[in-house]
Amino acid sequence: PNKRQSECQMSTSDTTILFTDTEASTEFLSVRGDEVAVALGHVHEEIVRDVTTKHGGRVIASTGDGFLAVFSSCVSGVAAALDIRRRLGEYNASHPDAALPVRMGLNAGPVIEEGGDVHGLAVHAAARVTAKARTGQVLVSEAVRAEASSCRDWTFVYRGLFWLKGLQVQWRLYEPTSGEVADQASPLESRSPFVDRDNERAVLR
Repeated sequence: PNKRQSECQMSTSDTTILFTDTEASTEFLSVRGDEVAVALGHVHEEIVRDVTTKHGGRVIASTGDGFLAVFSSCVSGVAAALDIRRRLGEYNASHPDAALPVRMGLNAGPVIEEGGDVHGLAVHAAARVTAKARTGQVLVSEAVRAEASSCRDWTFVYRGLFWLKGLQVQWRLYEPTSGEVADQASPLESRSPFVDRDNERAVLR
């Protein structure tokens, strides 16, 4: 297709982006073995696809270690993430010897959709937010918190200022909770504010 045709096939919209990720996936593979890891990956996928559809979102792609899904609103995205966390928690509780170490992150902003995929800085930032989470945790950006904070189904716990790889300013990250999240007073990043950032000291704007 020529350039004009390609441009007509692209669309830009404000979107809520959710990533799920298997933390320490290489170690997970080495400990579990390929067959078990693949089987658990199917469990991960089934939960994500089921919950995403339930909340009106779309699974865009598998990342190899997790999934990328999009939603039309931050409220839907946060609700889906908490639902996925609950479903994974139930699975892990009933399968303690085959627990899935999944973490999640959300961001919102303009994305370009083309050929069934999504592109843009907001997508990259969502992936970086996810990388700051721990197993069983959901972290969201300020943009998501601002839009979804009016919902009374959850509250947001401030988790500190984070350097996100490739971005020039620190980001405030929050954890949505219905009351089950412990250690609410301790920002995660406060223990090691400049991990892997020896050459970067951006100023918060």
